[in-house]
Amino acid sequence: GAVAGDWVFLRLNMDNAAMTGSQYFNIEGGDSANPAALEIGFTSSPVTNTWNGGSTDWATPGNWSEGSVPTATENVVIPDLANDPIIGATTGAVANDITTNDVLTIASGGSLIISGTSTGNITYNRTLTNGSQWYFMSSPVINETYDATWVTTNSILSGQNNNRGISTYDNTSLDTDSGAGDTATGNWRYLQSDDSNSGTFNVGQGYGIIRDGSGTVSFTGTGLHTTNQTFGITQGASNNFNMVGNPFTSYLNLGDFFVDNPITTVLVATEAYFWNGVDNYNTRTSALNSTYEIAPGQGFFIEAAADTDLTFDINDTNH
Repeated sequence: GAVAGDWVFLRLNMDNAAMTGSQYFNIEGGDSANPAALEIGFTSSPVTNTWNGGSTDWATPGNWSEGSVPTATENVVIPDLANDPIIGATTGAVANDITTNDVLTIASGGSLIISGTSTGNITYNRTLTNGSQWYFMSSPVINETYDATWVTTNSILSGQNNNRGISTYDNTSLDTDSGAGDTATGNWRYLQSDDSNSGTFNVGQGYGIIRDGSGTVSFTGTGLHTTNQTFGITQGASNNFNMVGNPFTSYLNLGDFFVDNPITTVLVATEAYFWNGVDNYNTRTSALNSTYEIAPGQGFFIEAAADTDLTFDINDTNH
């Protein structure tokens, strides 16, 4: 029954710990001739969960300032301490915003999903069971480079002539020259020992990589992809196959990937081809393998129906 000029006294009892996002309270008064309304808005801030380095295990609650492992609604800050965090091979980690101070490592098989922003270097390790065997990979971090230093650090094999054991696939031309001092490489293009074709790993592109023995290949970048990513695919003069790869540090559902990249407009068929490491490709289809999960940093082949963009949807990822 309040009218203009009247005082209204309010008491609001709120538990901030239970509030998330923005909360609004509407107070209405007056009458039809003198309406009055007041809106009070409150916005809560995400909890900041800080690493305290009791051990190196991300999944240990006691290693965090909140006494619990970070949730998707919490901001994470990781100081550089004696024990730097490792997201283990069976751990699915989450955070809202994350600041790593360049000391976070994700072990092969582990995964990390960021719902906000990623600041600071992150290393993703891919452990290879066999040496002297080709693996298809993609970089799941931003701005990792491949050059002579990366080759040495990751024990990448050297091949014939100046070729090094990191390669891309080019469907626009077929190299058949095998004259003196040269070797036919078909559609494969190799890093050269003089670093003449070194560069930064492209987001969503697949690479063939071979080590001189079993061990780890590491990708260290300035952050993670936290939004949808695209990679340009082509119909080539030689064939229409393109080697692509999961650009996220989390698993990508194959069935959803096919939905996002439909046949006739993007793909020739809902099929993906994964190298078995020895002598053949394992085919995964939407009909039989819609629940198949593409691992972080996993490369594979698809066939392009047009010169267009392939889409990697962050919402299709999980642990």
